[in-house]
Amino acid sequence: MYKKCKCSSSCKRLVKVSAKYPRRTFFRGHRLSINGRRSCYMCNNLLSLDSFHKKASACKECIKKYQRANRHIYAQANIKYRLKDLVRHWAKCTFNRHRGKGIKFLFCFDDFLSLARKTHNCFLCGKKLIWNNTLISGKLNSPSLDIINRTQKNNIKNIQIICNQCNLGKSTGTTEEFIQNCHNVVARHCRG
Repeated sequence: MYKKCKCSSSCKRLVKVSAKYPRRTFFRGHRLSINGRRSCYMCNNLLSLDSFHKKASACKECIKKYQRANRHIYAQANIKYRLKDLVRHWAKCTFNRHRGKGIKFLFCFDDFLSLARKTHNCFLCGKKLIWNNTLISGKLNSPSLDIINRTQKNNIKNIQIICNQCNLGKSTGTTEEFIQNCHNVVARHCRG
């Protein structure tokens, strides 16, 4: 089934119309029109270019409606993606979160991912890191990125992956200060 294109009054092109969804048309590259207007393939309305995302053929409103109606599918796909490679998911989220805070790294994501894949235990206490705890944040054995010395540059040798409990205890101090504080606590409680 074909009908006349709505992109402009001078356009004589015929477009294919879906039999199942008669308001939806398939343009095959004939989406831009004269006067900077474009037709949405879902609602078939002729709208300004501001109503579309860069490479989308549906308008922003139709995309929002579609995503709202299918949000359970997106949630399931997101969980499947996260469970496929937990270490990569943790590394990606952590790397982007720290960069978003304005922390500049002198290494690329692939170097950080290889460090995360090599790390199985906490650098400070030796506990086994449980990567799937990153789905439920705040667990004690979930991994955390730690900068060893904040006065030096953030290269791959100045970071370590430690458990969440050690990260909370270490706070903003250096590793040597944290170890000294642990010795002081042990010495104080083992006196008597």
